[in-house]
Amino acid sequence: METAKENGLNPTAYLTFLFERMPNMGVTDEVAFEILLPWSEALPEGIE
Repeated sequence: METAKENGLNPTAYLTFLFERMPNMGVTDEVAFEILLPWSEALPEGIE
């Protein structure tokens, strides 16, 4: 959460985003997980 805050994200919105996306992902898809990191430029707008 601290890393999310340091990257200007709203912690509640970021967690909601993660909890919605992660159950539908394959556990071996490293690229998909990298997109979810708090510093990823691929994160959607609205979680800032």
